[in-house]
This record gives sequence, structure tokens and C-alpha cells, in this order.
Amino acid sequence: MKKGKLITLMLVFALSLVLFAGCGNNNDGDENQPATTQPAADNAGADTTADAEGREHYHFVMWMNYEWFDTSTIWGDDATSRYLRDRFNISLELQKPDTDPDIQMNLLIAAGDIPDAMMIDRGPHYFTMAELGMLHPLDSFIDAGSHYQRLLSQDVRNSARIGGTTYGILNWPTDETSPTGNNGFTLNAYIHDMLGNPPITTLDELYAYLRRVQEEVPTLDGAAIIPMRASIDDFYSFHGGIRALANDFGLFVDNDRLSLVYHDPAFVDALHFMNKLFNADLINRDIFIETDDQFLERLATGRVAAFVGNFAQHMRPSRIRMQEINPDHNLTIIPPPAAPGVDHVWMDHFNTIGWNVLAISADAEHPERIFELFDFLFSEEGTVIMYHGPEGYIWEEKDTQGFPYLLVDPNELSAQERADLGLFVWSFPGNSVVANNMGDAMLMRTPEEEWAWGEAYQRDFIWPHSRPFTEFFPIINDNTLNDPNESLAITLARFRDFHEEMIPRLVMAGSPEELDTILQSAISEAYAMGFESFAAHATQLWLDR
Repeated sequence: MKKGKLITLMLVFALSLVLFAGCGNNNDGDENQPATTQPAADNAGADTTADAEGREHYHFVMWMNYEWFDTSTIWGDDATSRYLRDRFNISLELQKPDTDPDIQMNLLIAAGDIPDAMMIDRGPHYFTMAELGMLHPLDSFIDAGSHYQRLLSQDVRNSARIGGTTYGILNWPTDETSPTGNNGFTLNAYIHDMLGNPPITTLDELYAYLRRVQEEVPTLDGAAIIPMRASIDDFYSFHGGIRALANDFGLFVDNDRLSLVYHDPAFVDALHFMNKLFNADLINRDIFIETDDQFLERLATGRVAAFVGNFAQHMRPSRIRMQEINPDHNLTIIPPPAAPGVDHVWMDHFNTIGWNVLAISADAEHPERIFELFDFLFSEEGTVIMYHGPEGYIWEEKDTQGFPYLLVDPNELSAQERADLGLFVWSFPGNSVVANNMGDAMLMRTPEEEWAWGEAYQRDFIWPHSRPFTEFFPIINDNTLNDPNESLAITLARFRDFHEEMIPRLVMAGSPEELDTILQSAISEAYAMGFESFAAHATQLWLDR
């Protein structure tokens, strides 16, 4: 990129920060300063000598652009990262935002000081960095016989290009024959059993069950029981909604167009149902301020009777801790309840391009070394290491497909044992097709009665309730909506902030009538900010797909 164009684009982007940062506070502190991206000293156990190819040890910063991401794990402290360190003579330091990710990413970009590598959404920041020439083009690496090229179809790879160039490695891409998803409707099995294992297939049955929990099991082992924990996205799913379309864009399929989700009768019914539960104290009163750590602690100590959660993030780790505390307690995943007239509930979604991207800075000293590590993790061998650690710990030998024979069920390891091995800690980039093929191959050679906890649940109750989302990819990847200087992108950003503020007000309304009044006001405000123009643009993208 020519220097004059770069300077002009940087000035334009700096001016756009005012629009995207919103009305932040005016404290005199330094909380809005960009986090440092300077590499810290490598951990003491690292080998800093040259490898067999004469390459010196290389250390880089890996930025996870999510405030919730756990970056406390230190490279080299577990068996998996030590294996990767020694094999590639490389180490990384995890960093994340210490304040609002959007604000902090804006500041890093404006300062021209982005980290060496990043996990980031395919959104305005990613597109802006590509346009400013701040990301390293990856096509020469990909086309040089990479696993990424071998294992991912050209159509999927091409769909993620920006202006004909690849700037990001897709994280957890798949194909439509290999669904992904993690969300499931889950019960505290101990409490469900205490109440006689009543069916929960309809919303009336769900409400009745939560009432019984509230009246018959108000406490357990001296701790108050929360009947249910779920979000508006979950209740919208129960009512037949496409949760990601509503949550990400505020839209629903309205016959042959996409319209404001506040007009969707299913969304309105979901709001009223959640409001009913909230006012009856059947969902936790702090649901809009509860942290993920608080939620996990409540799950592990058996204080939530029913919830919708993420299998990898919530169910599996909390169950391990739960059984360490009390072996008699357990979790069970069942098909989600459905509102009248809903034939199938979609609790999650997937598209072929996966979750987000891994991008490498144009200023990284050795981008090819970073790509080499990422490309390995995308492969069959890398997927085995990601899930099960290096050979000799919990597995020995592989089958003809390259998948391991386990000596120990990883789901039965303690939290500390899993941490020591680094299982699923260094899980980027992931390859959903390879991971699913590995899971299927290992499952089919194991008697069903010996399946690990969660295997059957994922196969029977989670993945079948994950909806293909590929039809909406043109909206996700639209250059206009990902350009922070475009008016429609600004409208979408404003609406997302507005929607996030409105949901608590709607759910906590004191009566159904108050909820309806707030909702009508929200509709007017959405249109006043230009939502109708955005919806028309999104509709055209969707129809032209």
C-alpha cells in the first residue's frame, strides 16, 4: 500500500473512533490506553537455541480479542504447549483486552501497534486492518502445500477473502454434512431425579417444573437453588426463532424479506415468557450482570436446576468440578422444550466458515513461523494433540485414519490433570470436520456403554439442534457492513448497542403491559436510527445469495 493512502486511511479511521467508541466515560485514568503488545520474556523452560533447520527460537504475542477469554495459561506450563514449543522452536504469550474490546482494538489500530497475531471476529476491525495493509497476506503460505489448503475446500477459502486476498485463517470451519454447535438444554440430574424425572418437552411443562423446584427444592446442602438460567436467545430458540440472526443483526425472516426482530411474534412471545419467569423469581435476578465465572461456580456447586449452556465452556468443566465436590451429582442434557407449533428448536447455529479468524500482523517478524504453527493445529495430527495431548500421556498408537487409541478417558480426568496436559487450551485454529471425524471414528470402536460422558449427548441432543447459517453469510461478510465509515455499518453498530441495553429493560418490566409499552418505544427508536435502510440492504444481500 502506498504511504499516502495509508496515512489518509489512518486519519479517516481515527475520526471514525468517535462513532464506534460511543459515549465512554471521561475518567482521567488510563483505562482506555491500548494494552501493550510487546512480547514478555519467554518462560524459563523454553529452549532459545536454534532448531535443526538453524532457526532461532521465535516468541510472539497472540491477542484474543474477547474480554472473557482466559489468558492466564502460560505457554510451556503444560504438556501440549511444551510439545509444540519443542517441535516448532516457538512460543507465544496470550493477551486480551483489559477493557471494552472494541474500544481497545480501535486504539491499537489507530496507534499502528497491533499484536503479532490475533483471534478476532470477521467484523469492522478485521476488515479495516486488511484495508490499511496492517495484516499479512496469507495466500503464498496457503498455496505452498499447506494443510489448510488440503483440508478446506476452495469455495470455503474463497468465501473468506477480502478483495481477492486471504488475510485470516478460518477458525473451526466445517461443511454442511458435519454440523457443529455447543449449546444444549441441561438439567441438574440430582434435582430432576429428586422430583421424579418429570417430562420437560413443552414450555408449560418447563414452567411447571421450575415452580416445583422453587417450592420443593428451595435449597440444597444449605445453598439457595436457582430454578433456571437462560438468555433471551435461548427463549427465542424455544419459540422457533433463528437466534444468531436476531442477536447479531436484529433481524428475522419475514416471508421474502428480513425485518426488525421486534416485530416477530415469536420474539415477542419469548420476551413475555422470560419476563414471566423473571418476575416469578424462576430465573436468577442477576442474570444481566452475572459473570461467566459466577455461573460456572453455581453449576459446579449444584445450585442451578436447569440451564442452557455451552458444552465445552460450561457443561463439561462444571460437571468435572461438580463430581469432585459430590460424586452423586451429575448433569443431563435433554431435547429443548418447544412452544406450541414449533416443530424443531434450533439452539445453536453453524456456517461453513466457522466462528472467527486468526490473522497475522504485517509487522510480525516471522509470519511464516506463526502460520506454520497454526497450519499444524488445523491438521489431523494437530487436532489429536489439541484434544488429547502428545502421545504417551493418555494415548498410544493411532488407527489407519491417524486417530488415537486412548488409554484414559479425558472426560474423567480432574480439572488439574486436564490443565497439566493442556487439553483443548491451545485450540486455535480448529478444524470442525477433522474433529468430528476423529470423534466418530473413536466412538464407533467403543461399546456404547463405555462412551464418555457427553459423547451421546452431543450426537443426539446438541448437533441435531444446530442450524446451518450459511445462507446469511453474505450479510456477515459484506464489505459495506464491515466498513466503520459506512452509514449502514454505523447504524448496525448503534442498533447492537441499543439492543443490548433494551433486553434487560424488557425482561425486567413490571408487567406484560409495561413490556409492550417499552417494546413499542424500542421499535420507534430503532427506525429513528435508520434500521429500515439496514434491513433493506441485508434483505437484498440475502436474496442475491
